[in-house]
Amino acid sequence: MNGGLLAGRDDFRFFRARKKRQTMFGDRQKATQEQNLFLLRVSVLVILALAAFGFLGVRIAFLTLARGQELYKLSEENIVSREKVPAPRGPILDRFGRVLATSEARFNLSVSPFHIEDAGQMEATLEAVRRLCPRASVPPVDTVMRLRPRWKRHFLASYLTMEEALPMMERQALLPGLQIEQTFLRAYPHGRDACFLTGYVGRITNAQMDTYLEQGYDRDDIVGMAELERKYEYRLRGEKGMQIVHRDARGMVLPSRIEPEPARGGAPLTLTIDLDLQTTATHLLKDRSGVLVAMDPRNGQILALASSPNFDSNHPESAGLPGNSEYDKVIRSALNPGSTFKLVTATCWLLNGGSPDYQVFCGGHITVGKRLMHCDYRYGHGWLNLQQAIERSCNLYFYDLARKMGVQRMTETAYLFGFGRPSRIGLRAQGENVGRIGGAGAEHYGNLLMMGIGQGRLVSVTPLQIVNAYAALANGGTLYSPTVVKSVGTPDGQEEMSAFVLDTIPWTDAQRQILLKGFQDVIQTRWGTGRRAKFPKEWKVAGKTSSAERVTAAGAVTDAGFVCFAPSDKPEICVYILLEGAGHGGEFAAPLAKGFLAEYFKLKEERAIPEPDLDPAYPLLDLPRDLALFALKRPTLATP
Repeated sequence: MNGGLLAGRDDFRFFRARKKRQTMFGDRQKATQEQNLFLLRVSVLVILALAAFGFLGVRIAFLTLARGQELYKLSEENIVSREKVPAPRGPILDRFGRVLATSEARFNLSVSPFHIEDAGQMEATLEAVRRLCPRASVPPVDTVMRLRPRWKRHFLASYLTMEEALPMMERQALLPGLQIEQTFLRAYPHGRDACFLTGYVGRITNAQMDTYLEQGYDRDDIVGMAELERKYEYRLRGEKGMQIVHRDARGMVLPSRIEPEPARGGAPLTLTIDLDLQTTATHLLKDRSGVLVAMDPRNGQILALASSPNFDSNHPESAGLPGNSEYDKVIRSALNPGSTFKLVTATCWLLNGGSPDYQVFCGGHITVGKRLMHCDYRYGHGWLNLQQAIERSCNLYFYDLARKMGVQRMTETAYLFGFGRPSRIGLRAQGENVGRIGGAGAEHYGNLLMMGIGQGRLVSVTPLQIVNAYAALANGGTLYSPTVVKSVGTPDGQEEMSAFVLDTIPWTDAQRQILLKGFQDVIQTRWGTGRRAKFPKEWKVAGKTSSAERVTAAGAVTDAGFVCFAPSDKPEICVYILLEGAGHGGEFAAPLAKGFLAEYFKLKEERAIPEPDLDPAYPLLDLPRDLALFALKRPTLATP
């Protein structure tokens, strides 16, 4: 029994030991499995890490070797920008080098959220601008921070002077996002006096955008908008430069060691205009509606050109205000010339064989059909020859000459004097008004007679055409193309602008002397229509008055005109004045011409200007003969 008990105990111990051994083996097996799993995980991680590093190595090698230069350039552009440097426009000068238009250095102020994440920094910048620059229009900080893309700028002020910009330039390093850029402001020291010569500038309009972009302009460029600024845009514009700008992460400008490409200013434009005479012309007109234009008959150079009302070129928007106008009447307004056109009628008579001694009786009026046509002197002049008819401006005499000559001959002679055709002055890019000679209504007898005295439907001319025609009489018969540009700057210096001869008047010397004596008598005799102005005899003035009637919306008005040249034996200046709706030319326009000539002779004495060297071999302008406008015929000699 004890033996059984002992045997049972031995079995129990055996099974217990075996179970313990089985448990220890299971624990050992489990540990091995966990160790193998750990090793597997480590191996996978090592393989993934090696793969990642291998990929990065390959990628770095690819970016470095294959795209290194490209990426380097892109990285440079993140902090380096190429910015254009504006070029000053070329100056416009008078004949003595005095400034009519110039470019003044100015500064534009703007802010950008480029590389600025903290709105507090931008708020500090805007507050500083608000304090230092009262003229700046400072927006809320949110408006600036919301700009997209972030390099976009918000303009705060334009065309600041150095005095206005200097406080911010001194503090720019402490004002993140602030940008100060130099630009140029076109300025006209004599804005109103020379507005119809210089014109003005402005930003490219939507209608012009495509054209200018094709020519290399930028969208916000300033270009010439009128007159010489527009006509000579490609000479005046200049050539922009280029500078390399380095910025830090906050967008602040850093010093650059790269030399900029300097901008090249535009070419200077020197005019034939005498600034003293130009300002005199403007001041004589004052608030009167009219024109004053002066020319050197020896070479066709314009000395003064004024139209009233005018505007300020510095503020072109002023043209739309009451009492202002952008309309240059000198080359754009075509009206009846009145008695100044009698030069054409008299010349037509002489060139076609008419005698200067031919006489007509003036009884004060004639009857044409049911119409009564009066002379300017209602009581009549009696018997007159050609010279006396010019002196007294007898309408009936020139009615008779026009009746004998006819529209065709009158038209051909008018063309010789430049009427009805472009003068080719080259002042406006859009061209000039050429007026009208002949045309519809020529078959009516009354219209023909009115044409003889520069009135009616068959004749309208510009003030420039009138002064040019009388300049041809003054210089002996050469019709020049008027010019306002004396020279244009070039890379090699100055390009002198040569004069063109449009035509010549085929007078004999005797015929011209007859005409010249008549126009001298207009000023110097007791019967002359220009005697009231009382020109000094030493000036030797010859001229012609006109009183042209026209109908307006307000009723009938009379335009006062007067044209003259001096000295009549050796002319050096020719002047035409038109005062719209003023009345008789001898009473209202001639005194203004006297004031203008007084200034001219005063300046001449002070300056002691030598006479210009004149080249008698001026080129004759080759006009396109296929155009009817230029298909001129010389008046054929015929006995009236």
